[in-house]
Amino acid sequence: MNKVALSDWVKAQIKEQTCAALGRHIGVASQTIGDWRDQKFKSLRHENVLALSVYREESVSETYHWLGLPVPSGPVVSLHEKVAALELAIEQIREKLAA
Repeated sequence: MNKVALSDWVKAQIKEQTCAALGRHIGVASQTIGDWRDQKFKSLRHENVLALSVYREESVSETYHWLGLPVPSGPVVSLHEKVAALELAIEQIREKLAA
């Protein structure tokens, strides 16, 4: 896993927003963002990879490759995950409209 890539990306993102705000946008706790920034994690759950891919506006496979993780075999995104991705995207749009 490429922890440095995730850490560097988080550091760049929090130059423009807080860990809490980034966490809300991605759909993870601010503590998780801090752990990613400080490389204090052992693995990433698929749900977090999915959330990152939605936020970064790229495919789940691209996010797995960016993180240096093996892409799961079979369908990468189930119907449940597609719904979760849509819900996250809707929330991000609502936040942008409210700002």
